[in-house]
Amino acid sequence: MVIIKILSSKLYKKDAEVNVYLVDDREIERINAKYRGRKYPTDVIAFDLSCRYRNRSIFLADIIVSTDRAVSNASLYKTSPLYEMYMYIAHGLLHILGYKDHTENQRCIMYRKTIHILRSLDIKAS
Repeated sequence: MVIIKILSSKLYKKDAEVNVYLVDDREIERINAKYRGRKYPTDVIAFDLSCRYRNRSIFLADIIVSTDRAVSNASLYKTSPLYEMYMYIAHGLLHILGYKDHTENQRCIMYRKTIHILRSLDIKAS
Protein backbone atom coordinates (compact mmCIF):
# COMPACT_ATOMS: atom_id res chain seq x y z
CA MET A 1 0.00 0.00 0.00
CA VAL A 2 2.63 2.52 1.07
CA ILE A 3 4.84 1.80 -1.93
CA ILE A 4 1.97 2.06 -4.40
CA LYS A 5 0.76 5.30 -2.84
CA ILE A 6 4.20 6.93 -3.06
CA LEU A 7 4.92 5.84 -6.60
CA SER A 8 1.46 6.82 -7.85
CA SER A 9 1.62 10.20 -6.09
CA LYS A 10 4.90 10.90 -7.88
CA LEU A 11 3.14 10.05 -11.16
CA TYR A 12 5.75 7.40 -11.67
CA LYS A 13 5.46 6.15 -15.22
CA LYS A 14 7.82 3.19 -15.03
CA ASP A 15 7.05 -0.38 -14.13
CA ALA A 16 8.27 -1.01 -10.60
CA GLU A 17 9.56 -3.83 -8.46
CA VAL A 18 10.23 -3.01 -4.83
CA ASN A 19 11.39 -5.73 -2.46
CA VAL A 20 11.01 -5.23 1.29
CA TYR A 21 13.20 -7.34 3.58
CA LEU A 22 12.47 -7.60 7.28
CA VAL A 23 15.66 -8.31 9.24
CA ASP A 24 16.96 -8.11 12.79
CA ASP A 25 19.45 -5.56 14.15
CA ARG A 26 22.39 -7.88 13.63
CA GLU A 27 21.68 -8.23 9.90
CA ILE A 28 20.94 -4.56 9.26
CA GLU A 29 24.14 -3.63 11.12
CA ARG A 30 26.08 -5.98 8.82
CA ILE A 31 24.48 -4.39 5.75
CA ASN A 32 25.01 -0.88 7.13
CA ALA A 33 28.71 -1.59 7.70
CA LYS A 34 29.22 -3.23 4.31
CA TYR A 35 27.45 -0.64 2.14
CA ARG A 36 27.55 2.55 4.20
CA GLY A 37 30.63 2.11 6.38
CA ARG A 38 28.59 2.55 9.56
CA LYS A 39 28.99 -0.20 12.15
CA TYR A 40 25.69 0.13 14.01
CA PRO A 41 22.08 -0.88 13.41
CA THR A 42 19.66 1.53 11.76
CA ASP A 43 15.92 1.44 11.11
CA VAL A 44 15.97 1.27 7.30
CA ILE A 45 18.37 1.06 4.38
CA ALA A 46 17.17 1.51 0.81
CA PHE A 47 18.90 0.69 -2.45
CA ASP A 48 17.95 1.94 -5.90
CA LEU A 49 18.85 -0.96 -8.17
CA SER A 50 17.47 0.60 -11.35
CA CYS A 51 20.90 1.87 -12.42
CA ARG A 52 22.26 -1.68 -12.45
CA TYR A 53 20.22 -2.53 -15.49
CA ARG A 54 20.47 -1.17 -19.02
CA ASN A 55 16.71 -1.07 -19.39
CA ARG A 56 15.99 1.87 -17.12
CA SER A 57 12.29 1.77 -17.94
CA ILE A 58 11.78 -0.27 -14.78
CA PHE A 59 12.13 1.00 -11.23
CA LEU A 60 13.91 -1.57 -9.03
CA ALA A 61 14.56 -1.13 -5.33
CA ASP A 62 15.35 -3.05 -2.17
CA ILE A 63 14.24 -1.72 1.20
CA ILE A 64 15.68 -3.40 4.28
CA VAL A 65 13.79 -2.80 7.53
CA SER A 66 14.95 -3.66 11.04
CA THR A 67 12.11 -5.27 12.97
CA ASP A 68 14.16 -4.87 16.18
CA ARG A 69 14.32 -1.09 15.63
CA ALA A 70 10.58 -1.07 14.92
CA VAL A 71 9.79 -2.81 18.22
CA SER A 72 12.20 -0.58 20.15
CA ASN A 73 11.00 2.67 18.56
CA ALA A 74 7.35 1.70 18.92
CA SER A 75 7.88 1.48 22.65
CA LEU A 76 9.79 4.76 22.69
CA TYR A 77 7.32 6.72 20.54
CA LYS A 78 4.14 5.00 21.79
CA THR A 79 3.24 3.62 18.37
CA SER A 80 3.00 0.06 17.08
CA PRO A 81 5.83 -1.92 15.47
CA LEU A 82 3.75 -2.24 12.30
CA TYR A 83 3.31 1.54 12.12
CA GLU A 84 7.06 2.00 12.56
CA MET A 85 7.72 -0.45 9.72
CA TYR A 86 5.31 1.43 7.44
CA MET A 87 7.18 4.62 8.33
CA TYR A 88 10.54 3.02 7.51
CA ILE A 89 9.30 1.71 4.17
CA ALA A 90 7.96 5.14 3.21
CA HIS A 91 11.15 6.83 4.43
CA GLY A 92 13.37 4.44 2.46
CA LEU A 93 11.38 4.87 -0.72
CA LEU A 94 11.42 8.66 -0.37
CA HIS A 95 15.23 8.49 -0.17
CA ILE A 96 15.34 6.49 -3.40
CA LEU A 97 13.12 9.10 -5.05
CA GLY A 98 15.59 11.81 -4.12
CA TYR A 99 14.55 13.13 -0.72
CA LYS A 100 17.41 13.85 1.69
CA ASP A 101 17.56 14.10 5.48
CA HIS A 102 20.99 15.59 6.12
CA THR A 103 19.68 18.84 7.60
CA GLU A 104 16.96 19.59 10.12
CA ASN A 105 14.85 21.18 7.39
CA GLN A 106 15.23 18.14 5.13
CA ARG A 107 14.32 15.82 8.02
CA CYS A 108 11.18 17.86 8.70
CA ILE A 109 10.16 17.73 5.04
CA MET A 110 10.66 13.95 4.90
CA TYR A 111 8.83 13.41 8.19
CA ARG A 112 5.85 15.50 7.08
CA LYS A 113 5.74 13.72 3.72
CA THR A 114 5.89 10.31 5.44
CA ILE A 115 3.11 11.20 7.90
CA HIS A 116 0.98 12.60 5.07
CA ILE A 117 1.34 9.34 3.12
CA LEU A 118 0.44 7.18 6.13
CA ARG A 119 -2.57 9.33 7.02
CA SER A 120 -3.81 9.27 3.44
CA LEU A 121 -3.83 5.47 3.72
CA ASP A 122 -5.55 5.64 7.12
CA ILE A 123 -2.53 4.02 8.80
CA LYS A 124 -2.62 5.03 12.44
CA ALA A 125 0.21 5.20 14.96
CA SER A 126 -1.32 2.71 17.37
